[in-house]
Amino acid sequence: MKRMVEFVTLTLALTMAACHSEPPPAPPTAATPPPVEPAKPGVLATVKAITGSPDTVTITAAAGSTRSGGVGTEVVQGEKIHAEAGQIVRMQVGMDSQVILPGPTNVSFDDTSTTKGSGLTLEDGQLRGLVKGNGGVYTRLRIRTKTATMGVRGTDFLVTAEASGARLQTFKGSVEMAANEEGLGAGLGVHVEDGKEARAVEASTQPVVPSDFSVKEALAALEQAHPGMESATKAASEELAAPYVSVTASAEPVSPPAKPAALNQRATLSKMPAAPPSPPPAVVPGAPTAPAAKAQAATTSTPIGTPAPAAPSAPPKASSVPTVTPRGMDRPGPPAPPHPPGE
Repeated sequence: MKRMVEFVTLTLALTMAACHSEPPPAPPTAATPPPVEPAKPGVLATVKAITGSPDTVTITAAAGSTRSGGVGTEVVQGEKIHAEAGQIVRMQVGMDSQVILPGPTNVSFDDTSTTKGSGLTLEDGQLRGLVKGNGGVYTRLRIRTKTATMGVRGTDFLVTAEASGARLQTFKGSVEMAANEEGLGAGLGVHVEDGKEARAVEASTQPVVPSDFSVKEALAALEQAHPGMESATKAASEELAAPYVSVTASAEPVSPPAKPAALNQRATLSKMPAAPPSPPPAVVPGAPTAPAAKAQAATTSTPIGTPAPAAPSAPPKASSVPTVTPRGMDRPGPPAPPHPPGE
């Protein structure tokens, strides 16, 4: 009986302990990744860098509302970005283009990215663009002003929106400039190559014929007016892996091309010291001098029409054949008879 009571007591104790024990922890579940935000529609440009003060830019929407933007801010279709005086704003446009805006400058992004490229409007101020070619097919960037439209393919250039119109300066590559979008699409624009500039005064007429300008002076003036443009352009060049024209490189003198080996040898021989002049010939007493000999030769010359005297014949050569005397001719003959006296 006692054993039965102990068994029941132990069983009840174990049951109560099992009821009060904590359940084992559940196995950890895999962390759910955060949802990926979809790309914003209509994004045309991204702010890459801002130098100067303030370190933000003012962005105005098409409806008139404004917001501040910093590095990494995206600009969508219909928005306008304002770079204040003293600022330099660098922006990525599309995949293979960057623009540098020295303040004060206003640029509106009013064209979506298409197969023809990206479009923007420079309302006032300046814009330096750097566009990289991709596998032989150039990414196209179209820039509009109040008086002109420009199509860019793989180049380094500067556009200035002046009160009298637009001014385009090409540092490297080629830019096509037309009066409007229709003229550019029809191929009616002018091609502005390296070291050329063109102006468009009225939107209804074609730009003037491109003329030469000093790239060195233009870059120096741009850096002087907006310190930091050189470093901003260099940063854009490094990110795009696209060449650009720098102030330092344009100021270096161009080394002349190497001359061929034959020309170098000729130049070396020309630099050798000249040989001393030979002494005059000795004068023999009684011999006529050079002028006298020349006069004598002129006096004794043969008149025209007179046959030249025959050359003296050469003396006969000795025969190498021995002389043969007939037999009997080598003996002396009989003596001659004496003459009679008195004859």
